[in-house]
Amino acid sequence: MQQANRRLQVTLGHLNPEAVGSSDQIITGNETSAATATASNKDRYDCNTEGFTHTFDVARLADIMRGNVTREKRIEMFKLVDKPIMLERTYNLSKEEHRKLVTEQVKYLLGTGEINIAGLKTDPHETLQKLELGSFMDASTGIKLGVQIVLFGGSILNLGTKPHHEKYLKGVHTFDIPGCFGMTELRHGSNVRKLETTSTYDPKTQEFIINTPNDGAVKWWIGNAQTNARVCSVFARLITQEKDYGIHVFVVPLRDENHKTLPGIEIGDCGDKVGLHGVDNGFIKFNNVRVPRENLLNRFGDVMPDGVYKTEITSEGRRFGAVLGELITGRVTLCANSIFIRKVATIIATRYAANRLQFGPPKHGEIPILDYRSHQVRLMPILASCYAYEFPKRVLMEKYILLHTDNVPDDTLAEIHAMSAGMKAVSTWDTQLHLQTLRETCGGHGYSAYNKFGILRDDHDVFQTFEGDNTVLIQQLAGHLLKQFSAQFEGSSQIGSAVILLRRQMGDMFSSRNPLITRIATKKHLTSRDWQLQAFEYRTAKLLETCAFAINANKKKMGFFNAFTDSVPLMVQLGRAYIEQFTLQEYMKAIEKEYKTGNRKVADVMKLMCDVFALSCIHKDVGNFMDLIKSSKARAIGKLLTRLCEEMREHAISLVDALEIPDFIIDAPIGLSKGYYVDHILDYSKKCNPNNHSFTVSGDKRPEANHGGKNGNDEESWDHDVIEIHQK
Repeated sequence: MQQANRRLQVTLGHLNPEAVGSSDQIITGNETSAATATASNKDRYDCNTEGFTHTFDVARLADIMRGNVTREKRIEMFKLVDKPIMLERTYNLSKEEHRKLVTEQVKYLLGTGEINIAGLKTDPHETLQKLELGSFMDASTGIKLGVQIVLFGGSILNLGTKPHHEKYLKGVHTFDIPGCFGMTELRHGSNVRKLETTSTYDPKTQEFIINTPNDGAVKWWIGNAQTNARVCSVFARLITQEKDYGIHVFVVPLRDENHKTLPGIEIGDCGDKVGLHGVDNGFIKFNNVRVPRENLLNRFGDVMPDGVYKTEITSEGRRFGAVLGELITGRVTLCANSIFIRKVATIIATRYAANRLQFGPPKHGEIPILDYRSHQVRLMPILASCYAYEFPKRVLMEKYILLHTDNVPDDTLAEIHAMSAGMKAVSTWDTQLHLQTLRETCGGHGYSAYNKFGILRDDHDVFQTFEGDNTVLIQQLAGHLLKQFSAQFEGSSQIGSAVILLRRQMGDMFSSRNPLITRIATKKHLTSRDWQLQAFEYRTAKLLETCAFAINANKKKMGFFNAFTDSVPLMVQLGRAYIEQFTLQEYMKAIEKEYKTGNRKVADVMKLMCDVFALSCIHKDVGNFMDLIKSSKARAIGKLLTRLCEEMREHAISLVDALEIPDFIIDAPIGLSKGYYVDHILDYSKKCNPNNHSFTVSGDKRPEANHGGKNGNDEESWDHDVIEIHQK
């Protein structure tokens, strides 16, 4: 009964928010609503950690991180999700309950009128940020919203023409026409060219016949399909006049207005998953389903009533690329969502590390675990990466915006494809690794579902494989670099051209590998902008050279395909090297810009994080720098990285506060900005478990921390105690 009443209350809040509480109210009394630790409405969107003093102008750094979005605009976006329907927790929900809740959340977000796929053409910056709204609270909501708006709606907008826009887009934006994106099949995912679903044109009836020729061609993992979708944008092979024209997209109705499955269509449930339990992934099978000729999304290719195929794009490869252009939007939004998830988890782990006291020198009390170097070297590089990747993400969005202009050049389109693929791969790979590390840094409390690491990790896991498997995507970037580098290795001068290019990029460093430079290990040298950029550029160029020469040397005896696939491990390294180089370059531009404004303290902190990011990348991949870095210099880099992480520790709380994510979104008892984590853990445990309702939370007093207690005569005995503990 209690659960039923709670559901009723949530539904009422969705239908009539004023009956339950406006976005400006603190949600109290709802045991499943998100963090309510703040004391007043005024503090609801204040992200400053209680009990800590900032070490620099946090407001200024927050402005930089928001880019062209004002704080007031950001708060307006927060208010959109600060509603009872969005604040429901999902810990103990069944799969079916979770799916229902996520559906209601998507309906609510669309009902605000703030999210419109057409905005990608009119105001792409703001639209892309609004598309992140669903993921603020629950990744399932963000993904389901993305399927409806970005994938299904985007396919109508970008692959269809005016009649399709008029017929479908309004219903897409109101969820009156819930849809899905029918690309992936049971037997084919990344290799879209080989999809087997067919769409054969019948000129007698002017209809396409959609058919699943075998069980391997069943559409699989289709989000929104199992529960909600009434229409699907189906990727299928267009066949007319007995000729296969490759993959095109068709609008295919799945269910009628009473939600009854239409004849010739079978829909099922893909079942339980590792994460994203609120997304209703289903499978679809078509048995000679007929749709009108007009249901072909015909922006890039059309079939005349008599069956004649017409297109203005004569190149099949370019036409195929245009059809797949819709995936770029998904990859860009996934990249942004992945970095946001990384920020949330990093905030939780950093605030906990600053508050959690453990061990300490004799007679001096316990110290925060953030004071331990072993903790700093795990946590600080992740925090630095949260800042570093913000800037290449913006450049990627700027490039993506070009897609929505007229007459995009082929080389620009190819670059956007490659960059979105590489950024998506590297950012999601790294976030997944970081989520596990961050969970471990929080010890046993990191294992609690309430502290979100498990939920974030499991929900984010699939980011590495959907919208393109990361290993395949990183090859797209590497292939693009190789193509630019040597024009598919055609002609006889490719080796000489390669050396010229590399020497131009590396200058004297490449040609002579100055013995002195390979050994210099001073802090001034290792943190210099020029040396870091040269090192990253050298790694990229060297891997590019190695890949190009390996493929070129092997293609005659092995064939190009086998030579290419044999080089995939190198290409993965090349793709990552380029993205990390691009990230460093863009972050350094932002730092230089800040120095020019006169905000030296903020710029110094940004530069410190940049050094941690750069040296961390070198330290993890030192093998690819060894021609440039001798072993003694490599050891010095490791030691300096440890020292820089220690320097960065002083600013850690200020840095997470500058990311400006309020408590009701963080929603983890050990990561809230206000109050004490012990009280929050007990409060969450009580509210989320009916059997604990009688427990009284008395309100613990935060103990005093001993910062920097390792000094004087106590240092030797403290070190001895630590050794003794580890030995035990």
